[in-house]
Amino acid sequence: MATLAQVFEKGIKRDPTAFPILKVQKHFVIWQKQFETIAHGQNLSNVIDPNYAPQNQEQRDLFVLQKNYMFSVFSTVLQTDKGIDLIARHGATRDAHQLYQDLVQHAKDSTAADIEINALVDFLTNSRLDST
Repeated sequence: MATLAQVFEKGIKRDPTAFPILKVQKHFVIWQKQFETIAHGQNLSNVIDPNYAPQNQEQRDLFVLQKNYMFSVFSTVLQTDKGIDLIARHGATRDAHQLYQDLVQHAKDSTAADIEINALVDFLTNSRLDST
């Protein structure tokens, strides 16, 4: 009987080039939606789920494979200063799970996020509806 890790390795063909590239932090929300959709489609949702924790050795073995694959994807698609910094910080462990959580937290806490929120609030409060 095949293990979960063996099924993952022999399963669907994963395409790292299918993932969108993040070059500008202010586009994070759009990038995140596309990235997560593709991750789910390639059976990598465990890596982007902040609540996931493997329950047994077989799941841990699979999770290591998934994190290694996703780390190589991050190495290509994260082209912002923060993304490059996180890749360097997690390079020794190749912990793509923690890297993604740190990336999401940065997007929530960053100055760029504050500027984007303020711009949206300004737009919403100052926009006028056309009466025609």
